[in-house]
Amino acid sequence: MGIDMGTVIVGGIILIICVLPFALTTKNNRKRKTQILKTLNQLVVQHKSEVNSYEAKTNFAIGIDEVKGLIFFIRQLKNGKIETKCLELIKIKTCKVNRENSTGNQVERLSLIFIHFNEQKNNEEMEFYNIDINLQLDGELQMVERWAVIINNQLNTIIR
Repeated sequence: MGIDMGTVIVGGIILIICVLPFALTTKNNRKRKTQILKTLNQLVVQHKSEVNSYEAKTNFAIGIDEVKGLIFFIRQLKNGKIETKCLELIKIKTCKVNRENSTGNQVERLSLIFIHFNEQKNNEEMEFYNIDINLQLDGELQMVERWAVIINNQLNTIIR
């Protein structure tokens, strides 16, 4: 007994229906990440700087210029607007991970908090994850912890 042509066609259509959403999502995410990196690069060029290290997700990117002591951050907000930040590390005392959990211990927000030497200035925040924007974590926890270490190591090398 062989498989008839109708079964092959139905099987092919079902396969396409199952695979297509994943392929489209991957393509869309790659496009969004490319746009975020382009915006990060524009911010870096605007500050006549060079990024030594960077990381990006689909809605944000972070980078560091170790020579000039600058941190760059780009984030696409829920309304589609782009938020950009450039911090001078010479003005920062320390960097901490801020993790807000729900009562069920589910991560709701992840960010880096930058504490200024000048206590009159408000702390700066760079948000990596917000449950209202992203439905689930995708490596942001490890990323925020890694960047806290990178930044604090850089802060320790700055001569004040």
